[in-house]
Amino acid sequence: AARNGNGNTISEQLVNSTSDPVDVPYTVVISYQGCTTTSTVNLTVFPEPQLSSDLLVEVCSGELFNYTPTSDTQNTSFQWTLGSLPAGVTHTGNTTGTNNIQGVFEHNYSNFVEIPFSIISSANNCEGTAQNLTVRILPEVSLTNVATATLCCGESVNFTPEFIPYYDNATFNWSRQLVPGISNMAGAGVGAITEILENTTTISQTVTYQYSIQTEGGCTDQGSFSIIVAPRPVLTNAADNPTAICSGEDVNHTLESNLPGTTFNWTRTLPDGVSSQNNPTNYQAIDNAMINEVLINNNNTTSNVTYQVTLSNGSACDDPVVNIVVPVYPSASISSVNALSICSGEAIDYTITSNIPAQFSWQRLSNPNVNSGGISNGNSDNINEVLTNTSSITQTVYYEVVSTDSVNGCVAATAT
Repeated sequence: AARNGNGNTISEQLVNSTSDPVDVPYTVVISYQGCTTTSTVNLTVFPEPQLSSDLLVEVCSGELFNYTPTSDTQNTSFQWTLGSLPAGVTHTGNTTGTNNIQGVFEHNYSNFVEIPFSIISSANNCEGTAQNLTVRILPEVSLTNVATATLCCGESVNFTPEFIPYYDNATFNWSRQLVPGISNMAGAGVGAITEILENTTTISQTVTYQYSIQTEGGCTDQGSFSIIVAPRPVLTNAADNPTAICSGEDVNHTLESNLPGTTFNWTRTLPDGVSSQNNPTNYQAIDNAMINEVLINNNNTTSNVTYQVTLSNGSACDDPVVNIVVPVYPSASISSVNALSICSGEAIDYTITSNIPAQFSWQRLSNPNVNSGGISNGNSDNINEVLTNTSSITQTVYYEVVSTDSVNGCVAATAT
């Protein structure tokens, strides 16, 4: 506002509210003995320099803090002083200085910590009022959980990264290189790791994951962790595919694994109509174990016996139960009558039948009182011959019949 006054002294306080120098003109009227003279005096009023840069800044714990103070007033210089540090905060760098501020602050708190600086701005020989700069030191970002150290082949990594609550929204990026012995191709992703690793070798393999963490506030961390993928014992192709047997034969099946030192445990429940001569219900052996038992199939069709085999290895992982199936073919059983009577000189004319389609071979055993003690044989389902009894008493003639399964070729025990 304009002002005026009398006398040879101009005394007033001028405040420049801009950021640039302002010229204030004074019109001076000098009077002496009736004579007057008018002149103009220009007074330059410099502004009080103030900071135009942010007075609240953030930096991550452990990262370089670099602050460049600025002012809208040209040619401003700055003097700064670091305030008192809270307990648990360390600082590397100067505590006082001019112009740029640099340093590193570190702390282990789970939330941010604020650090004060006092800055005085100076320009045109004018010194501004001290202003406070607040530096917010954000907490370090890092994983607060770890991945499972060892997995079995075929298991999922299932790693969900966790951080301190302040960084709930942090971004987790990961990558994994191709590893010899691991069938998975190289992989990468964001967030949880939920992939299944397959170890195709007989020894443990180490898989390394590289990761980086990025927060919304710009704090970062990176690192790596390793997971050991142990091999899993599995049956060899031959052990996984047993051979079918005929009723009355021994299973005689060898259990083999891809890993030495594997222990085999097996159990089985026999289906209806199938029995075992020695009837073991469970079994355990190490390396090249055998399933040894004689199975009897009393049914008229093939019966499957399922063995539940569990593989375990002290240096690897247990395998889930593996089912192997042993087909047991039926045995031909004579179903026609096993005794009949004829008169001497008559033909026997006997047709052999069985419970399943079969082929037959037969032989008549020697009886000295029948057909002069001679023997006879044949390869058909019909026995047709004349028997003559040369004695005075009834004689018994025995025939031995061998049945062979027409489909599977199983030979039954000789029937008489």
